[in-house]
Amino acid sequence: MEKEYPFDDARAGTYQSRGGQKRYAFWKPDGAIYFKDIHWKPGERQAMEGPHYTVIIPDAKVPGQFDIYGVAKDRFEAEHVPLAEPNTYQQKKRVRAYQLTEPLTGSTVVDGKTEATREIPVGHWLVQQPKGEVQGISPEQFQMIYEPA
Repeated sequence: MEKEYPFDDARAGTYQSRGGQKRYAFWKPDGAIYFKDIHWKPGERQAMEGPHYTVIIPDAKVPGQFDIYGVAKDRFEAEHVPLAEPNTYQQKKRVRAYQLTEPLTGSTVVDGKTEATREIPVGHWLVQQPKGEVQGISPEQFQMIYEPA
């Protein structure tokens, strides 16, 4: 297992999901590899072992672009509410986060499994999810997803 990102809670603020970002989700009964293009470096991979949800978020700034990634079933169901349209959801959660002042290398680890390893650049946000996993996202993606709680 790779080294998890260290998270400095003393530097973090509390943020909540913005209400308006619709996402699509589909149950996937087996594992998958996702290649990131928006808030991860292009070509960065996320490995999901076993059953999970595949989540697709359209990029509001670039028509035809989207982010795709996997989320464990219990985490997805705890953090999302269904909308009227089939397979559409809205994320509802609180996170702790802060903006990096120096690059940071590490891994996002969920349930003891490494999902992704990379260097997060200066200016990106380090986000601690409700169940404790830590990930980095770009300033643009952070502003699109979160607002102060």
